[in-house]
Amino acid sequence: MYARSFATGNQLYQDGFFADVSSVEGYATNYSGSNKAPWLATDGKAFGIPFAAVSHGIYYNKEIFKELGLTKPKDWDEFLDYCQKIKDAGYIPLANSLGDEWDITEVVFMNIAPNFIGGMEGRLAYDKKEKAFNGPEVVALFEAMKSLAPYLPGGFEALGYNDSNALFATGQAAMYFDGSWSISTFDDVDFEWGILPPPAPKGAEKEYITFHADAGMAMNSKTKHPNEVKTLLAWFGSKDGAAALAKYLPTGFFPMSENSVVIEDVHANEFLSLNNGRGTDVRWAWPKLLGGEPSGYTLMQEGSIAVINGDKTPKEAADDFKSGLAEWYPPAQ
Repeated sequence: MYARSFATGNQLYQDGFFADVSSVEGYATNYSGSNKAPWLATDGKAFGIPFAAVSHGIYYNKEIFKELGLTKPKDWDEFLDYCQKIKDAGYIPLANSLGDEWDITEVVFMNIAPNFIGGMEGRLAYDKKEKAFNGPEVVALFEAMKSLAPYLPGGFEALGYNDSNALFATGQAAMYFDGSWSISTFDDVDFEWGILPPPAPKGAEKEYITFHADAGMAMNSKTKHPNEVKTLLAWFGSKDGAAALAKYLPTGFFPMSENSVVIEDVHANEFLSLNNGRGTDVRWAWPKLLGGEPSGYTLMQEGSIAVINGDKTPKEAADDFKSGLAEWYPPAQ
């Protein structure tokens, strides 16, 4: 069965549903340490093998960009300037909306977060209590979310994820924060489009991409066929298995084996190319911040929606983020 990465999958292992798969043939050599980490239990055993990752970025309409003389924005300030130029030209700058709340959280907030908090190294600094969860970088991240409000579609409060897809697919919106899993959604649009990396704040020393360890493959602890399961799991990580996953997984889901594979889709390769020369990290909430109530995910979501709607200042959202985590997460206390 599939296993979510980090806390969600670990809990199912702790509850006895997943078996230890550390002994699967090739597990030690077919996956990097960073790819194995999301499916390592708190006891150090593997509750799943790495199976598929997804990437995050910004879909953009190349024809609108060409019409307005726009290229890749060099930083967040220039990105906002682009948004204003697009709006002045009569287009919707950004297709994203708030009707399906996970959208603004996973594909916008967690899409841009690594650039504002400093990637994996920055994220770990919060977990080590070296940075405050309401510190200046977090405030700047919520300020960035607030800055998007003038450039979202009219009625964005009620529009859902499918509505946002449609606004981009019909050429009404010039850009769309989303993930690689949506590539096939736009296969048949009648304009050229591409993928932009999320811009970093002005003056940032390094850029980052959210490249998320999304799905692992686990073994049911009650299976009557453990040897057969282990054979299948071993094959997934092999050269032939990785090639098969690259060919048959839905477009935008990337195999995590160290064996090199060929990805045929142009836009999938465009997503992968965003990793070149940039740091990568998973969605901020996943590794540590899903294990209590209120979860970091919920707090990121509530804070993002509040600042976009004008109900909180970025500083208030950051303070609420810290105080909510402090109810259960020691590094935030």
